[in-house]
This record gives sequence, structure tokens and C-alpha cells, in this order.
Amino acid sequence: MEVALNNIHVYNQNEQLEHALREFAEAIIGDKSLAPDAKDEIIEQLSLLAAQAATKKESRTMIMMKALVRSIGTSIPAALIEHWDKIRVLIGA
Repeated sequence: MEVALNNIHVYNQNEQLEHALREFAEAIIGDKSLAPDAKDEIIEQLSLLAAQAATKKESRTMIMMKALVRSIGTSIPAALIEHWDKIRVLIGA
């Protein structure tokens, strides 16, 4: 995940998305309502999404990005939905 976030910063110069994804990952890890397995799954999906977001827009696999966005959106606690919606907008998926 760290590599993907760094690549978002370096290749796409999108500090806003990098910061939002980093904060969201930290919120998932710190959430008390999610089971450890659920946290791991969400972080893994978030890592895949970040890796796609780190590529140039024309090289992204939008079908996969949209599937990841939907899956993460249905897996997170209600308290994080608003934060997640901001990321969805930044990603464009």
C-alpha cells in the first residue's frame, strides 16, 4: 500500500488522494467494530485500488476499480461512509 501511495504522489501528483487513502487506511485499522479478517480484506482491496489509482488514467482498469469501490463501500462501518465517498469522487470511480 505504501508503494502505491507513494506512486500516486510521484506519478499523478495527487496529494489529496494520497492523503485521503492514507487516512482511510488508518481509520480502518483503528476501527473497533471490524473483525481483524475484515480489516485485512478491506486493506488488501484498498491496496489494489491505490495501485490502480497510481497508474496513468488511460492505463487504469476501470472495471476492476469500480468493483473494488463497490466492495469496499459495502464492507466498511457507517461511520466511515462519508470519508469513503470523498475518496470515490477523487478516484472517479
